[in-house]
Order: sequence, then C-alpha cells, then structure tokens
Amino acid sequence: MAECWAKDRRLPLPDGPGLDALILEVAREKEAAERALRPCGDDAVLAFLGTFARRHALAMPEPPALRLDLEVMGHWPLDLFERAARGIWEDFTERRLPTAGELKRYVARELRERMAERNRLHDFELSLRTRRKWQAGSAGLAAEPRPEPRTEPDRMLSRRAPRRFRPENPAQLALFA
Repeated sequence: MAECWAKDRRLPLPDGPGLDALILEVAREKEAAERALRPCGDDAVLAFLGTFARRHALAMPEPPALRLDLEVMGHWPLDLFERAARGIWEDFTERRLPTAGELKRYVARELRERMAERNRLHDFELSLRTRRKWQAGSAGLAAEPRPEPRTEPDRMLSRRAPRRFRPENPAQLALFA
C-alpha cells in the first residue's frame, strides 16, 4: 500500500491514525531496502580475489590498489557481489585480476535500482513525518489563544531612535562647522 503512495504522489494521503500506520509501513519497507543494501565487507572481496589469483596463477595487487578494491567492492551487497564474482569467473579471460569496474558491470543496474528505491522510500517517509508535524502543529495552533495585537505606542517604543552623530575631536568638529 505504501508503495502505491510512494510511486504516485497525486493520490490523497490519509489523515490521523491512517497517516501514522502509513508512516510505520514505509519505515518497515525502508528497513527492508536498507537490508538489501547491507555491505558484504572486505573479507568476501579478499577471499574472492585470492581464489581468483590462485586459480589463474596471478599476483595479488599492490597494497594501495588492493585497499581501494576492498573499499569499493566491500560496500556492495553480498548477493550482488557474488553475482558479479560468478560472472567474472565465467567470462573473464585476461591474464590479470579483474578491476572493480569490470566486476561492477555485472551488477551496476541492480545496485542503482536498489539505491534509488531506498532513497525514494526515505524521502517519502520524511514527507509523511513532515505532514504529521504540520497536522499536529495546526491542531495545536487552533487551540492556543492568539496574542493581543500591539498598539501603536507599543510599536513606537520598541523601535530604536536613530543615534545622532556627535563629533568628539577637533578635526571632526571642523568638518561640520
């Protein structure tokens, strides 16, 4: 149900308890989307690169390059990393280790879609929470008494009178003589 509202903003949103239920549903869907983006970590990437290097009798990259590979690929979800690793294992014929960009070719579209879904749900949840605050605020404003309007003399007292220039040294006095 929340997915319909998140995709089509023209649908009218519920008020009151219906809005609270919708916020909870969107929060659950956002948590699921975040779980689908949980990073696989460096260990899975290092294990794959080590296995690939041993299988093809290749040297591991230098530590700075390896650290960058681990940083980039370690942020991918495990299922997407495994899909990319399997694709490289089946298709890669070069006599070197594959780069992060070559692995990402296999999962780039899916990774973008998951991130877009999570971001869309996050934005929708924020807009719903803002709507709830507005509703609560407008209900609270209606119950509060309005302050009395200030009278004209009060307004005049609250303004500061402009300070006149008073020269203090003789050179300044000469300018205004």
